[in-house]
Amino acid sequence: MNEVQRKRLARVAAGLLLVLFLAEGIAFISANSQTSDEAVHLAAGYSYLARRDFRLNPEHPPFIKEISALPVYLFYRLPFEPDPGLWSRAEEWRLGRDFLYRSSIPGDRILALGRIPNLLLGGLLVALSGWWAYRLWGRTAALVALALAAMEPNLIAHASLVTTDLGAALFTFLAVYLLWEYARAPSWPLLLGVGAAAGLALASKYSTVVLGGILALVAVVHILLGGSLPLPREAGRKLRGGFSPRIVQALPAFLAAVAA
Repeated sequence: MNEVQRKRLARVAAGLLLVLFLAEGIAFISANSQTSDEAVHLAAGYSYLARRDFRLNPEHPPFIKEISALPVYLFYRLPFEPDPGLWSRAEEWRLGRDFLYRSSIPGDRILALGRIPNLLLGGLLVALSGWWAYRLWGRTAALVALALAAMEPNLIAHASLVTTDLGAALFTFLAVYLLWEYARAPSWPLLLGVGAAAGLALASKYSTVVLGGILALVAVVHILLGGSLPLPREAGRKLRGGFSPRIVQALPAFLAAVAA
């Protein structure tokens, strides 16, 4: 088997592993009823889209809830007319149950459609795991990483529910990966990508506020090991000195990512 054939076979294997992950997720969606807070997340996301009102479920950021509710909103255009008393008190649990089980569309169809966006985000996380492994160690490592991710029960389960955890994991992972790519070859698109991924993580789950510290720690360790994190226009400039000058050099890049 020549190199071209090996590459083609590896791509086919990678594609099949991604299809396997999505198939496992669809099977999970079909076989499992609502978990405790999915109705709340769906109703909250739908209310954001239908009413532009963010009173429900303020303990979680809106992004994942909105994209979970978006297919339901686009496909069914269900009227969102909650009980005024429940709405005024933001009784999210009762409103969630009413939205899911008292709408004109059966609750299992609403729930299944609302779970699909998270499953697609899970597919992106699996693909990114394989791609990063490929960038680090080559095709064999990429296929191993894809296989491990595609058949990881916790990942399949969390990607098949209307929750905020999968989105937070994906965008946190993406931010760290883009920072790694930036350290290898600084460019403005990569630097802005780090900031955008971190922003999407924060819009997915409040606990990702620790991502700023994680990125800073990764940068410091990288610099301690002799690397540098200059702005793109300064990437080719040799910096004399040790750890402290390289930290100072990295600050503009870190602030630019935060501003993005």
